Amino acid sequence: MSHNSFRPLVWLQICIFTVFALNGALATAKDGNEALYDATAPADSAFARVINLADKTASVKFEGKTAVQTVGAYQVSDYVFFTGGKTQTIEVNGESLVQAFPTNSAWTLVFADGKLTPIEDKYYQGRKKAQVSFYNLSEQPLDLKTGDGKHAVVANVAPMANGQREINEVRIGLTAWAASTAAAAFEPTFLKKGRSYSYVVYPHAGSLKPIVVADAITSLE
Repeated sequence: MSHNSFRPLVWLQICIFTVFALNGALATAKDGNEALYDATAPADSAFARVINLADKTASVKFEGKTAVQTVGAYQVSDYVFFTGGKTQTIEVNGESLVQAFPTNSAWTLVFADGKLTPIEDKYYQGRKKAQVSFYNLSEQPLDLKTGDGKHAVVANVAPMANGQREINEVRIGLTAWAASTAAAAFEPTFLKKGRSYSYVVYPHAGSLKPIVVADAITSLE
């Protein structure tokens, strides 16, 4: 994930939901923590973002919105919110995903080889810790560990899946491990409490690449 730019959840804040804290986003106006969020979503929203694993910029169109979101090559977009509880069409470079998006849910759509693959994110509500979301977009199980491999942060994540963990505020460098082999090292990141962060591993040119981003929410008209 060394093509950097991921902010990962409100799940990890909307950490994410890793993205990023979606429930927190709904409560933002009431609890005085507006600074944690880029946008305040209406109640009963759903959230979606795109990981673009193509070698060119992706254009993302959401049903009912006029503006187009652009996502650079090998980048992670901010989450976009829209009315939940109904079927929504999301189009990326001409490839469409038609799916029901429940209220108070968050999704990461992986765009690779001209196809869209949805991954459901964890709906994060915490504020006392940071949430780490680990996205394994490779073809083998992976663990997210400390750099020395001695401590697992998110263990045994299957291919094209994600896993999460809340941790105390800390600056740390993490590494994706395939069994006993270090596969991809992420740059050291300060993980702030009340925020979510997405760690993504994807295959490219015969090796695994790392991306780490702080999850964010954006409004799109």
